[in-house]
Amino acid sequence: MRNEFNKLIESLERFSSMAELEIGVALDNLYNKISEVEKRLVCVVKTNKDIQDGVHKIIETNDSITASDCILHDEVLRATYDIAIAVNLNDNEPIEENWYGLFENAKQKTEIEKLVERLEMIENDSELTTKFRKIYATDFDITKACLRENLIKEEAIKFIKELTKDYKG
Repeated sequence: MRNEFNKLIESLERFSSMAELEIGVALDNLYNKISEVEKRLVCVVKTNKDIQDGVHKIIETNDSITASDCILHDEVLRATYDIAIAVNLNDNEPIEENWYGLFENAKQKTEIEKLVERLEMIENDSELTTKFRKIYATDFDITKACLRENLIKEEAIKFIKELTKDYKG
């Protein structure tokens, strides 16, 4: 985050008209928020390490360990490892695996872009355009935007795929 912020500052410094007070205040506020988030991440990392150490000590000092104790131990440790991964901004696993559905899925985006390409194939072929507009009397740019924003119904997606299944263009 800090690197992106510094790049923004460098970019803004190139424009003399950007040196207004409001922008300076906004950048100061953003700087302060980034600093706070970085400190909070340090707190999370240290707390996470304390949890890991505590879980290890519980198992080490307990003479009567049951199978359920071992399972709980493993689950808590696995959760702490996930926390460590989540707060490490250099680790892309949470984004690539779309943890908890919080990140745009790159695979889904690829599928959407393929659909947009198919729609462009229809748009560039007068016969396919006629077939498409018989059912969906719409503007292609609006339909592309709806595809990108996941606002198009599954029937329309199926129809786009059906129209372009044999298209060589």
